[in-house]
Amino acid sequence: MSDQFAVLGAPLNLRTAVVVGGIDMMAQALELGNLPHVVVATPGRIVDLLKSTSGEWDLSRIKFLVCPPVLIAACMC
Repeated sequence: MSDQFAVLGAPLNLRTAVVVGGIDMMAQALELGNLPHVVVATPGRIVDLLKSTSGEWDLSRIKFLVCPPVLIAACMC
């Protein structure tokens, strides 16, 4: 899904971030520090990042938070 945002948003310089389990949380936090326009995330990982950043990062500046049902279903297994 993030690949599609990257391709379609390239002419607009759209920044995306993928925030899912199984990927280094520090790398994801750095991605979020780039102030992405779109965040594709699983609910559990976004909560983990919000808790671990001590208020340095929040959802107030995010315009679109995408939690695809496929990713949510994968979290529930």
